[in-house]
Amino acid sequence: MSDDLVGCMRKRIVTGLILLAIGILVIGMGGWAMWIWVWLLSMASVYELVGMLSKLSIGTYPAVAYTSITAGLLSLQVVPTWWTSWAGRLLAFGVVGGCLFELVKRSIWLPKSKILATLRIILFILGTFPFIYLLRMGQDGLFLFVLTMMSIWTTDTFALIGGRLWGRHPLSEISPNKTVEGTMIGVLSGTLMACLVWGVAFQLGGHVGPWWFYGMLGVWVSMMSQVGDLHESLFKRRIGVKDSSHLLPGHGGVYDRADSTLLVVPLAWHLFNP
Repeated sequence: MSDDLVGCMRKRIVTGLILLAIGILVIGMGGWAMWIWVWLLSMASVYELVGMLSKLSIGTYPAVAYTSITAGLLSLQVVPTWWTSWAGRLLAFGVVGGCLFELVKRSIWLPKSKILATLRIILFILGTFPFIYLLRMGQDGLFLFVLTMMSIWTTDTFALIGGRLWGRHPLSEISPNKTVEGTMIGVLSGTLMACLVWGVAFQLGGHVGPWWFYGMLGVWVSMMSQVGDLHESLFKRRIGVKDSSHLLPGHGGVYDRADSTLLVVPLAWHLFNP
C-alpha cells in the first residue's frame, strides 16, 4: 500500500471519527446545538454549490443565499408551524420531486441567470437541510432520527463494500462505480439495521409499533438514500468535478457526505408528522 493511500485513509478515518463524535453530541443534545449544526452544514453546502457553479462560469449572489437560508433556518425556532403548512410541504415535496425528475431525465437544470442560479441553491438547501432538525426535534425524534440515520449509513457502507467485493453489473452510467449487487446489499443491510434499531428500542420498553413497519421503512430509506447519492453524482458529472469541495480531509465536501440523507429526511419527517 502506497504512502499516499495510507495518508489518505488516515485522514479519512480521523475526519470520520471527529464528525461522528460531533454528530453524537449534537443529536443527543438536540435544541439549539442541533440547529447550529444544521446551520453550519447548510452554510458549508452553499459555499460548495456556489463554488461548483462557478466552474461553469455560472454566477450567483452568495450573500443573498447565505442570508436567505439563515433566515429560513431561524424560522424553525420562531415560526415552526410554517413547516407544517401547505407552503412548507410544497417546498419539501417540490425539491425532492424536482431532484427525482432531473435524475429520471438525466439532466440537471443550471440556469445562466445569477438570480435563478441563486434561487436554485436557496430552494435546494431549504427544501432538505431543515428537515434534519425537524426530524430530530419531532415526536419520538431521537428514536426516529437514529433509525433513519443508521439505516442510511449502513446502506452507504455496505453498498460500497458489497460493490467492491461482488459487484459485476453497473447500476447506472451516472455513477460507473455503483453496481446492482452493491445496491442490493446496501438495501438489505439498511433494512436489517432498521429492524435492529427497532429491536433495541422495543427491548428498552419503547412503544415503537410493529417490526414489519420499520422493516418496510428501512427498505424505503435505503433506496431513497441511494437515489440521493445518484442525484449528487449526476450534478457533479454535469459540473465536471469529483468532489463538491475539500472541506473534509479524506471525504471531500459536506454535500458529498450529506447527499444520501437529503432526499430522505423531508419525506421521513412528513411520514411521521402527517
